[in-house]
Amino acid sequence: MFSTGVEDPEGFSQSASSSGMEWRKKQLDKLERKFSEPAVVIDNDEDLQPMWKEMEGRVTRRRPRTVAENGGKTGRENVKKTDE
Repeated sequence: MFSTGVEDPEGFSQSASSSGMEWRKKQLDKLERKFSEPAVVIDNDEDLQPMWKEMEGRVTRRRPRTVAENGGKTGRENVKKTDE
């Protein structure tokens, strides 16, 4: 077994755990920056119209998938089965 760092009593490599902690710290910092930005303030509905039109356009211009593209499946996807 090869080791890249100092072994602790549980057998985990010290450098591996520190690099994992650094990665996690970077991810948390990225999330903090994302949510610390001020939110867009909307004063009236007219300000939303371009955004709504863009979203609607993405949905209405979407090309439906064929049965062959779906692998022979039809109907709704990701519907959870119930106990009924």
